[in-house]
Formats: sequence, C-alpha cells, structure tokens
Amino acid sequence: MSASSRTTGAKPVSAAKSADDADTGGPVEMALEHQRGRHLFWGGLGLLLGLFLLWRMGPFGLVAGAIVLLFSYPSVRLTLLSLRNDPGKIAVGEAEVVLPEGLCVGRTVIVPIGDVKHAYLLRRALPLMTHGPVLVVETARGTFEYPRDWFGQEGDQRRVAQALNRRLGRSH
Repeated sequence: MSASSRTTGAKPVSAAKSADDADTGGPVEMALEHQRGRHLFWGGLGLLLGLFLLWRMGPFGLVAGAIVLLFSYPSVRLTLLSLRNDPGKIAVGEAEVVLPEGLCVGRTVIVPIGDVKHAYLLRRALPLMTHGPVLVVETARGTFEYPRDWFGQEGDQRRVAQALNRRLGRSH
C-alpha cells in the first residue's frame, strides 16, 4: 500500500498532506462561529414551555415553570448576544495574540506572545455538558477556553494550537 501505483505512478493517499497539516508558520486568523439557531430553538422552547406551565398548571406549574424559565435563560442570553455582537476572532501574529473573551461577547484581549504560557487541546476530563476537544490557551492574563462548537471546521482548533506552540518554540 505504500508503493506508488504501477499505472499512474501516483503517490498513495496516505502520503498526501491534509489541510490540517498546513504550515502555520505565518499569521493565523480563525473566525469563531455562533450557534444562534441552536440557542434560539432551546431558548424559545424553554420560554414557551415555562410560560405554559405558569399559566395552565396551577401551583405545581408555578414552581415547574419558574425552573424551566430559569434553565432557558442562558440560551436566551446567548441568542441576544449573537444578535448584538460578532462571534469573535482568534488571531496569532508574530508578536501578539488576539483572543476573544467568549463567544459573541464583543471583548477581546491582546496578549504578547511572551505572556502565552501554554496552548493545547483538552480531549478528556471535560465537564458533563461540554463536547471535546476544547482549545485551552493559558496566558499571564488568564485562561481562555474555546470548545469545538465555536469553530467552523474540524482542524481549526489544532491549527491555532500549532501556530501558538510554534511561536513559543514548542512544535510537535
């Protein structure tokens, strides 16, 4: 399987480089993606169900409706934030890194490369409702976490981590 084809002389597929293995020696810029549709669905469903429980289910409905409304608050908040702000962008330059504080928050932190301590993908030991992998960037100004759902393509997290590690002199 590692030999080239007799008829065409083409190299085997395993020898070809994927887009994930692209050289990240230059500046890297990754736009994050919002999850507006998902948050709108769950927020709307929670609001409708909570209001229905409050309106039609008596004393039990007051408690259950309040709990459902309380649990739908994060989805409603994230939907409103996604309408008001851009999702954000991670940019790794030669001398600094631009990191958003969160998805659709509207605030970014500019960190000099010298203040970045570590950049890695956390695949295990995640909280219950967090899907991995999570890109973790540890800096002198704090720790920034970016779940897989915030990126458009599968290898975007890896490209950012590789670019940061190359700037830090730790290529793997």
